[in-house]
Amino acid sequence: MIRGVIFVTLLLAALGSAVYFYGLKLLAEDQPKVLKIEALKPDEKPVMPALIGRTEAVEKVLIDPFVPRVSLGTAKSIEAARKKAKLLQGEQPTAEKQAAKPKLEGLSVDAESKIAFISGRALTEGAMVLGWEVSEITETEVVLKKERKIKILRLGGGII
Repeated sequence: MIRGVIFVTLLLAALGSAVYFYGLKLLAEDQPKVLKIEALKPDEKPVMPALIGRTEAVEKVLIDPFVPRVSLGTAKSIEAARKKAKLLQGEQPTAEKQAAKPKLEGLSVDAESKIAFISGRALTEGAMVLGWEVSEITETEVVLKKERKIKILRLGGGII
């Protein structure tokens, strides 16, 4: 019995709220809408209502959502573009910057052999790389000689 009373109460509450919210909308639509028409001044031209909000849309910049917003170039292409821009500005790279510099990429030292990986090549003591002679290979560094110059390449990118 109590269940029946609760069910009827909930049903009446749901129907009452539906009539209240949707019934007000239906009653409001039946009423006629009043349009205000203003008289134009003699020097004004009539403006079409469709064009009133259009000036705002024309002033906005349209952006294509499918255009990538980040640079898709690689680090090498970006660096090449920067160098090209510097050349166009009148800065000339020095001879030292243009010369290829040896880069130590890795070392393999054991009791039988010592190998240094420099600029993509595997070298032993006495080998030549980019005009430099590999004079000594230790566990952490490589000593290069060229004429009277000495260059020490350390593992981890350090150059002395």
